[in-house]
Amino acid sequence: MPRSTRALSLLLVLLAGCGNFQDVTTVVDLRVLAIRADPPEILIDPQLITDPAQLPESFSTTVTALIVDPAGGDRPITVDALACPRQIDAVTAATGKNGIVCKDPQSPDPDRSVAVTPPPPDSPLATRTPFGDAEMQIPSVLPRELLQRAYMIDPSAQLGFQLPIAFQLAVAAGPESEIAIKRVIFTVPPPDHADQPANANPRITGLITYAQRDDQAMAMAMAIDPQPFDPDHPPTVPLGGSLWFEPQGADTAAESYFARALTREATPQVVVSEFKETLRYAFFTTAGTFSPPSTNTVPPTIRMRPDHVHLESKYQAPTVMPADPSVVFWIVVRDERGGASWMKGRFLLAAP
Repeated sequence: MPRSTRALSLLLVLLAGCGNFQDVTTVVDLRVLAIRADPPEILIDPQLITDPAQLPESFSTTVTALIVDPAGGDRPITVDALACPRQIDAVTAATGKNGIVCKDPQSPDPDRSVAVTPPPPDSPLATRTPFGDAEMQIPSVLPRELLQRAYMIDPSAQLGFQLPIAFQLAVAAGPESEIAIKRVIFTVPPPDHADQPANANPRITGLITYAQRDDQAMAMAMAIDPQPFDPDHPPTVPLGGSLWFEPQGADTAAESYFARALTREATPQVVVSEFKETLRYAFFTTAGTFSPPSTNTVPPTIRMRPDHVHLESKYQAPTVMPADPSVVFWIVVRDERGGASWMKGRFLLAAP
């Protein structure tokens, strides 16, 4: 076989294999769908950050992980938690991705990590819900020394920008395990805005569903006969059918705030500007798929209706009835300041 033919055959095999990956919106194994911190942002007095020794002895927040284990039944779920400063190595700096890995504080090179005491599997803080998931709360006390270390190694924080502390959760259930990262933001209020409140977690205030929409208007694509989602009377979707899900509340959940920014001059300067949060929504389900898997509040570049941003995602039902026709869905909303929350519900699959 010629070399070019062998290379083409190998490429076709690889492409065929890629087609077998599970859709990201379909949850079939252990997964951490989201992590919420209460509060997600902690404000620091600007005079104290210039003298870290004067910081309070500790800071408190509660981290809650939304953990889905659809194949595990009621098996125990355990979490090991660490907190550490932001770490960016050469590779992640080049790609622009956040490469945070908290090392065991008992190791010879702890990487400035501190252990966070998680709740035991049978604790009331590790609550299984009727939706087959678990919401595990981890009340956390971060020592002053951790913030001091983070400040010393973060040049951006020394200029007054946000200082993130990473929570690394190692989640395990049976033979499955997963690592998830959550940032808790520490912020020095910008000049002339010392009274600005800390960030609040965004909320999904409601949900509408509809079987069809008018796509003739291109960017507008308005819903046809939208219905409020009623958890007591959930909609029914036929096998092979579809249903649009559109979260509500973005107008009130997206906060405006003042923050530091760098100018685009040859020698960048730190200035204070006003911003409005971008909210991002992610969709998940136990059977079927969502498309697109995520939406956001960024207005499209080309649009016919400037005030309309598409937050909806189309659910596509499977063609074969799963073992449980009662399908669970989750919608997670996040902002860019460490805020997050979620909503969840059920709907029914039926024969076409």
